[in-house]
Amino acid sequence: MITCREMVDLLSDYVDGDLEPMVARQLAAHLRGCTDCTAFLRTFKGTQALVREAACEEMPEELKVRLRDFLRSNLQRGRSRSTN
Repeated sequence: MITCREMVDLLSDYVDGDLEPMVARQLAAHLRGCTDCTAFLRTFKGTQALVREAACEEMPEELKVRLRDFLRSNLQRGRSRSTN
């Protein structure tokens, strides 16, 4: 029987349909009997949907410039620390 911890480790492959059939059946059986893991699965799927949706949004130009400046500044600080 699959434990809750194992379910978390296998969840991404389960949702993607990449588990071996026997493992997928064991995980499905666990989900039928575990309301906590079922709720976690629902949240996981919802999060995936939100990430896909957010990935389709165009970043405003001002935010792109600010992010690029922030990253450059932090990279330069990191380089100067490593040479000291």
